[in-house]
Amino acid sequence: MPLCRVPFDPQKGPHLDVFLSKPESITFRPEEIKNSVRKISMLIDTGASKTAISPSLARDMGLLPMGKTSLRSATEEVPANLYLADLTCDVFDPPLLISDINIIEFPFADGWRGFLGRDFLEKMNFEMNSPEKYFTLAF
Repeated sequence: MPLCRVPFDPQKGPHLDVFLSKPESITFRPEEIKNSVRKISMLIDTGASKTAISPSLARDMGLLPMGKTSLRSATEEVPANLYLADLTCDVFDPPLLISDINIIEFPFADGWRGFLGRDFLEKMNFEMNSPEKYFTLAF
């Protein structure tokens, strides 16, 4: 079982660098996929059911909305664009590829451009050790 242990800064919270790209399943030109790849540091959000990215990142990658979904926060529910993408996490050997992950659009604050929700975490074991300031992922 591939395992990684990642330190984190308590001021920022646990985060992971991943690669996002247009989904290979619906993108037929390899150069279009290559040009869409973005490395992004994403906050791990155990309270979020879905993985999310900022509207500016979706535009920058050239993602097209697949439809709308409801985005529910602690205070309200609003419609949000839904995208399809491929996500690669290279902290493992071999890298973990999650094809065709549904990603919602979320207007981030504090400089974040994305977070990894439970749809990502459900594919692995996640454990956080706050006193020692590290988390582990295994799949």
